[in-house]
Amino acid sequence: MDLCVFTAASPTSADLETMVTMKDHHIQRLEQEVRRLQRLLQEVQERTANHVALLQQQLANKSQHIERLQAKLQSQQDYEKIKTELRTLRVLVQTTDEVSGFCPPSDVRSVSVVNDPVIQKEMFHHSAGKEEALNESSSFISGSPASSSSSLSIQSFIKEETGSGDDEQEFDTTRLAQQVKEALQRLNIGQRVFGHYVLGLSQGTVSDILARPKPWSKLTSRGREPFLRMKHFLSDEHSIRKLSDIQERLRGVFVPWVGPPDRSSDDDVIKNILDQSRLESQCSLISQISLLTQI
Repeated sequence: MDLCVFTAASPTSADLETMVTMKDHHIQRLEQEVRRLQRLLQEVQERTANHVALLQQQLANKSQHIERLQAKLQSQQDYEKIKTELRTLRVLVQTTDEVSGFCPPSDVRSVSVVNDPVIQKEMFHHSAGKEEALNESSSFISGSPASSSSSLSIQSFIKEETGSGDDEQEFDTTRLAQQVKEALQRLNIGQRVFGHYVLGLSQGTVSDILARPKPWSKLTSRGREPFLRMKHFLSDEHSIRKLSDIQERLRGVFVPWVGPPDRSSDDDVIKNILDQSRLESQCSLISQISLLTQI
């Protein structure tokens, strides 16, 4: 009886062979699946590597493009800066001859723009039409080589008033100064521009003359000349229009003093000093630019 139980519980050889065969088939399927997954993994890795390489190449190209754009932007900014400086230089060159008679002597040294081909090119193109634009404004300066009929008429007027035995004729200098101040305020003309192109005097001197005019009888022939020029200016509409045009063209280059000329407060004194300092620095720069245009 025990032998029968043992025989029934033990698998037969046929069952064992069947189980082994099934296991072999299962192992083979697993191996095939592993190989298939390995091939897929390898393909995915290759595609990923190729995609990464492509992205890196695109990134490098974009970086190079960005660098080129940055360089172009920088050059454009430099170009705009040069254009702005050139516009300033051109305005200053236009006023070189106009204020040359009022600039204090200074040591003119070499300027760094001499070797700049862009600035030299702009200077060359601008120099052709420069003289005609300057002659109109320089005509107010009686001692200027470029003086025209306007300055000659002023000299003729002065000679007529002072050279014909009219010393006994007196002008009301206070009234004349007040009329000039009102005219300058009405026309929005700065005292510096009026002094430069009409009287040939500095702003400080003009302010002092207009604020505290001396009686005509106490003035020398040299001291009477500014008042004669003022009288001629008020009676000459052409000179008034021309000076207004010059003021508009110089606006932004010179800072006009717009305060009342008869004030003597500390603020006015400081403002006059600052304006004179700015004028001297501008004259120094204009002298350097004038030297460049002659090279």
